[in-house]
This record gives sequence, structure tokens and C-alpha cells, in this order.
Amino acid sequence: MKMKTILVLCLLPFAASATLPKVSPDVAIVVTSCHEVVSVIMIMPDGSKLLFDQSSGEDVEELKKLAQSSKTPVSVYEVGCFQREQIPV
Repeated sequence: MKMKTILVLCLLPFAASATLPKVSPDVAIVVTSCHEVVSVIMIMPDGSKLLFDQSSGEDVEELKKLAQSSKTPVSVYEVGCFQREQIPV
């Protein structure tokens, strides 16, 4: 069920945003890899969808605070921690 939610949200159109909204989101989803935040997806009360990642330039701590203020509990999805080791030749 969680993967279906992520896939559906990936297919929805998102508004590009580089400034944090002043209003608390209705829904907040935090995607992590190796226990580090990769992106934050927020659905706002007006229905707009915001996606923040490393290219948005926002402070991660402020994004986490805003996500925690959502009307529903924050959903956190760990997508995995893939580390490639060099193979000696």
C-alpha cells in the first residue's frame, strides 16, 4: 500500500517551489535514504502539491518542522541505503 501511495504521488503534477509556505500542510511525506532526507512532499489545504528536494535550496530542519505541523501524522518512507563498494581487480 505504501508503494502505491508513493507511485501515485510521483505521477501527480507538483508545483515547483523554492520558498516555504506560511500555512501548515494537510499531508506531509518525507522520503529518506540512508536515514537522510531526500525529498519532502506536501499537499496544501488549497490542494496544491509541493515537492522539495536538494535543488530547492531550503533548510532541511525548517522543512522537517513544517512537515511535522501537518494536519495528519507525517509519513516517512525509507527508500533504501545503497552503497557500492569497489571491487579489487
